[in-house]
Amino acid sequence: MLIINSLFFHFYLFYKNIYKDDDPILTTRLSLTAIESFLIIAITDIFSAIFLLEQLQKWVMIAITLSVLVLNTFYFFTEKKVRKILTDKPLILNSNKVSIFFAWFIFSIGIIIMFGLNSIIDKILHF
Repeated sequence: MLIINSLFFHFYLFYKNIYKDDDPILTTRLSLTAIESFLIIAITDIFSAIFLLEQLQKWVMIAITLSVLVLNTFYFFTEKKVRKILTDKPLILNSNKVSIFFAWFIFSIGIIIMFGLNSIIDKILHF
């Protein structure tokens, strides 16, 4: 859970200090849920295209997103848990630079998946 905590911490810092959101904790929870959902859906959809030769149905994608939302809600449910993450300042490989790079990398991959997954799946299915 170190990676999730580190992502939460750095997303929170972004929404608090750079974006200056009114409720950075809620925005962090939702953006982390969206990015995690995009990644899980992409992996599932690529495997489905390669092995089953079909694209995922929208209801499977919605179920994955709701599952991730529920899991993240339970994981980050208490204010005590969130405050512990923010005071611990979790880092990946004990490096702030690596943690920031990883957070931006995951965010960038999520955005690329959001806009490019359909064309990737089409190329796999029509190969």
